[in-house]
Parts: sequence; structure tokens; C-alpha cells
Amino acid sequence: GSPLHAGGLVTLTVAGGTRGVPLLGSEDVAMIALHTDVDLGGATNGRFHPFPNVRWDMGPWGRWRAAGQFEGLRVLVEATCAASDGGVMVRVPTAEGMVDGSRETFDGKMRVRVWRVDGVEGGIPGGLPEPGSGGALDDAFCAPEGGVLLLDTSSEHAALELGGEPWEEAWEGGCDVSPLARAVLGADVPLEQLADQIPGY
Repeated sequence: GSPLHAGGLVTLTVAGGTRGVPLLGSEDVAMIALHTDVDLGGATNGRFHPFPNVRWDMGPWGRWRAAGQFEGLRVLVEATCAASDGGVMVRVPTAEGMVDGSRETFDGKMRVRVWRVDGVEGGIPGGLPEPGSGGALDDAFCAPEGGVLLLDTSSEHAALELGGEPWEEAWEGGCDVSPLARAVLGADVPLEQLADQIPGY
């Protein structure tokens, strides 16, 4: 059948950045968070899909591209804004206080597609190119032969943001969450029983 499209409810958040890590310096982190009102696996209920393994190619201003994979699915998010759209400055917190450190527009054009690629050569596991390897985040990568397109939708009013300067430079990177880390983060922890051990809980 045809892939899902804008006839159903789709919400999407893509975020990434560099964070400080005590004793280790810094690391790049990101997530593509997608929710659909029809489960991409065929169930009638909606589902949240957190893509923790992400590659991105952002900037210069006016251009965004990110890809991720999660449980046999691969997602590609592409967004642009008009050359005449310089965006508006957004104040953000820094070590020196609040500064104009981010640029944002609400008139972006965005397209998101999701394929099922498990069991496909070039699919999961090990499908995403290594950060900095020059692997292109394009249709050929995200839609290997035999992959099944499950979702294809777009928006003419996407909220797009780029933080940090200089704006004329591109930023390529990636991050991965190991299966063990995903299991730990997704564990059902009985917080009530551990309340005395958690500061401020």
C-alpha cells in the first residue's frame, strides 16, 4: 500500500548539540523523536519512535539534514528555508549569561521519510556511516534496494533553528547509543523504592 502521509497526525522533534562531560571533555549528542497516530509496524495505535543513532549535516543557515535508525527503521529529515529568510535571533543561556546565540524561523519547508530496512543489505545493524567518513545522507543511503517506504510527509511551516556561530559553516557529526545503554536507559526503575538515594526526589 501507499506510505502514510499528512492525512494522519505526525509530530517530529530533531535536536542535537555538543555537551560538556565531566572528566571526558565534550561529546556530540542528538535524537530524532517521531510520533505517529498509526503505528509504523502496522498496529492501529500510535507510537513514539526515538531514533537514538543519528547522523547529521547541518548548515550553513538555510539547510538541515539528519538521518537516524531505530529497531529496523531508518528516517531521513530534510529541511530548508528561503534564501531571503534570515530568521530571527533567539536569546540562549551561556556561561556569560543570556546572549543572542541562536537563529530561528517558522517558515521552513521540511520533509520526513521513514523506511523499514531490517534484513536489507546496508540496513540495520551497522547501516549509518561513521561521522566524518563522507557517507552521504541521501536517498540511496536511507532507501536501500528492498527497503519499504512507510512514511512520507512534509510541512510548509516547520520551526527550524541553528545555534552557534559562524553561520556560514556546515556541521557534520553523529552519535550512537549502544544496545546495552538503551536497555539501561529503558529499564523500569522503581523510583519510589529508591527515593532516599536520589537527591531532591
